[in-house]
Parts: sequence; C-alpha cells; structure tokens
Amino acid sequence: MRTRVLTLFLIAAGLYAEDFALKPVRVRRAAGRLYVPTAGDPPPVGDIENRFHWVVTAKAPAAGAAAVPVALQDTPQWSAASSTVTLGYTPPAGLGNADPRTWTWKVAYTGPGGISASSAPSQSTFFGGAKSKADADIYLLGTFLAGEGTKPLYTLDAKLGWVPEWRSSGIYAGLEGTLTINSSAKPPVNRTQADPDSITADINIHFVKSDWLFSMYPLKGEFSRKHPDSNLVPAATVQWTPIKNVGTRGAIAFYPSIGIEAGRNLMKPSTIDGQSVNLSGYNSIFRGVVGAFAAYYERAKKPDPGNPYQFEITSTFVDRIEVTSEPFLTTSLVNGKSLTKVNFGTNPREYIETNVTWNITPLLGLTVKDTWGSLPPLFALCGQQVTVGLTFKTKLPSRH
Repeated sequence: MRTRVLTLFLIAAGLYAEDFALKPVRVRRAAGRLYVPTAGDPPPVGDIENRFHWVVTAKAPAAGAAAVPVALQDTPQWSAASSTVTLGYTPPAGLGNADPRTWTWKVAYTGPGGISASSAPSQSTFFGGAKSKADADIYLLGTFLAGEGTKPLYTLDAKLGWVPEWRSSGIYAGLEGTLTINSSAKPPVNRTQADPDSITADINIHFVKSDWLFSMYPLKGEFSRKHPDSNLVPAATVQWTPIKNVGTRGAIAFYPSIGIEAGRNLMKPSTIDGQSVNLSGYNSIFRGVVGAFAAYYERAKKPDPGNPYQFEITSTFVDRIEVTSEPFLTTSLVNGKSLTKVNFGTNPREYIETNVTWNITPLLGLTVKDTWGSLPPLFALCGQQVTVGLTFKTKLPSRH
C-alpha cells in the first residue's frame, strides 16, 4: 500500500516538460525536415511560423568544409504537442546526396524571443537513445538472482515496436508487442518458470492533434502461456499531452488517458495450477481503461544529443474497469503451500509500475522497478514486487 501511495503521488504531482535535440531527417531526395526544440515559452505563432525569421546552415563532415546556407520550404510549423518547430528544407547542392544526419547543422530564429540550436554529425544511423519504456521501440529489463539452496530466480520485461511515420503525414502506423515473465510471483518464491505471464501484440495507429494523442489498435491480442489463454481485444485511447519547459536541469511529465478495449476470448484454460476451473461464461470482453503516465527526467551534465537524460523516474497507472465478467487470480499461502483462487467478476483491475533508472549510456541503464497489480489476459494479482536489473532501451529510425 505504501508503494501505491508513492506512485500515485508522482502521477498527481506531474507537469510535463522535455527537450528535443535538433534532428535533421531526409524525407525524400529533393527535400527534408528539421525538428528544432523551443526553449521556455515560444514566441507568438505568427512570428515563429515566418520562415524569413529563420537562418539555417549546414556543413559536410569533410575536414575544412565550409558551412553553406540552407533554403527553407513552405511555412515552418510549431507543434504545441512536442514543443518543436518543423522546418522543411531543400538540401544544398554543394553538399551532395549524403545523409543529412552526417552534416553539422546550425539553426537560428531571429524573431522575438530568439531560439538557436545545433547538432553534430550523428554517431549512429540506426539505434537512438530513448527516454523511457513508453518512449522506446525496443526495451528489455532483465533481473537474475542465484544463491545456495535455491533455484535461479529471474524476471523479464520486454517491448518491441516499429511504428514509423507514413509519408510525412503526421500519422504513425506499425506493429508492437510486449512480454513479461514472472510478473505474478507466488509465495514462497523459490523457483521461476519460462512461461510468460502476459504477452500482447497489436497494430498501432496514432497521431497528435493539438495537445491530444489519438491511438487506435484495430488488431490487438492478449496471450498467456503459463495458464493457456488468449483474447482478441481491439482498442482505442485518447491521451492528453500538454508540454511546457520548466528549467535547465530537469523536466517532469504528466499524461492522463482514457480508452476502451472490446473483443472476445479465443481460448480459456480448464485448469489453473492443477485445479479445475469453469470459465464457460468467459466470452465477450468490454473494458473501460483510465490511466496516466508521469515522469521526472534529470539532464546529464554533458548531455548526449541523442539522450540528454542521466537519471529518470517514470510511473504508469492503468485501471481497467470491467463491463463484462473476466477471471481474476489471487494467490495465498495455506499450510505452507501456494493456493490460487479464481474469481470471476467485474472488479476493477489496477496495475502500477514505477521505474527508477540511472543511464550508464544512452542505450543501457541500471533500473529499480516496483510493480503492483495485475495484467491481462487472466489478471493474476501480484503484490508489491521490487526488482533490480539492467535496462536496454532504444528508438529505431523514422521516429522523432
């Protein structure tokens, strides 16, 4: 309970702020885009979207190369959702057809308020730093414990996604998947199994409109191998994403959300932990989903352009409000043995996860993870569980 109160405090206290490194992206052979961070409160939109107030230069990576002016196309676009200005540009002929991420860029806004940004040539053209699990395309958190007189204990929390932008439209579409192993540890915890507790796979389509992120999952599956079960639950979510910069050393975030999950059970178990169960009424699925993501990021003293944050605390809260009855598993210790009880009803299914990470490199961090609650498809309740392990997180190309 103490951990749940702390986590909810982090969520309730959050505002949102984050910085973005200047990112040049080649869209097509004859044009490209620059993503420029804004600092503090932005100037009036009428000024910041005037391309004559912007001066852009680029320099090839060759030794002794001179900076050349870069012509802008159309009207610069400022996004309140990402606190970023998007500049369309025409690659200078003098720089050839090389990848613009290998150039040294400088951007200056000469209107009221003044903004300047620069970027050195990218050291990696594939993997990029991610701020958190929510921000990452590939995420792996693994823990392992071995000792005399006990079998090895381990947990795994993994995420894999590829959701690129569709032809500069502002619409992102792709595939995602998550997997957890031993998220529902039972007392006494003296052994673990490789069967995953919760697996999800989906098609993700999302876009940002003003301060709102709209996400749709026209095909989404939930699976469990530990207790064979599978669901098909298409979903839709709306998330409020206000952004405001709040200082030079750190940033805090708060994203509340609401959505629905609706579908059908495809396969149900007949036994759970050796006990016969009757889940004949487990067919249709309809859930309301409310939640929030909160975070604190602390910048490194010498920020990496791809990942400027040294220390981060992230917290996720999800409450699934059941309209139709679904299983809910609880485990207790009876006469020294673990006993699983299967409840079938519409009680809310909460899940809270807090991660504290020290980033050793832009891709690798040391993480303390605290969880409480239950995950679909069978919602096996896990009491407070604290794990310590190494985290690998990265963003793939075509994301910004």
